[in-house]
Amino acid sequence: MRILKFGGSSLATADCIRQTGKIILERASRETTVVVVSAFQGVTNQLLECARLAENGDHWKKAWRTIVGRHRAVIDILMKGRPIGHLCRQAELLCNDLHDALHGVQLLGHAPPRALDLVASFGERLSALIIAGYLARFRRAQFVDAREIIVTDAQFTNANVMFPQTNRAIRRY
Repeated sequence: MRILKFGGSSLATADCIRQTGKIILERASRETTVVVVSAFQGVTNQLLECARLAENGDHWKKAWRTIVGRHRAVIDILMKGRPIGHLCRQAELLCNDLHDALHGVQLLGHAPPRALDLVASFGERLSALIIAGYLARFRRAQFVDAREIIVTDAQFTNANVMFPQTNRAIRRY
């Protein structure tokens, strides 16, 4: 089994994603491959800025729409001419959940570390969903939400991965 990790610059544009997809598909043709992706380039910072704007009132919605629009545009480009109903529905659900999280921050007037982690997580989740949808055009691929397989401690914005058998954190060095 091979695990491939791609950062935001590898996912900056639809063309970058196509190039990344070629690498993944070439490797996956030879062995079982797990792909880990970051958010699209710049999106994590945009999400955190949305949370900061939401703390101070209602000015986050334009920034949220920009993030949503970017992801929708990439889906449209990558999936051109292909059925995308299921992918779009899943992306819309994630975008709506992000909206609700930001609205919650606005209502609180505060973005605690746990809320910041939640908001930031949408970048990776959207990216992974889109990459899986794109790869599924060419071979069997499945989106997996990392929260279903990785457990961390409660050190929000600086969490450590927990060993499942011992509940001990893997310390970062």
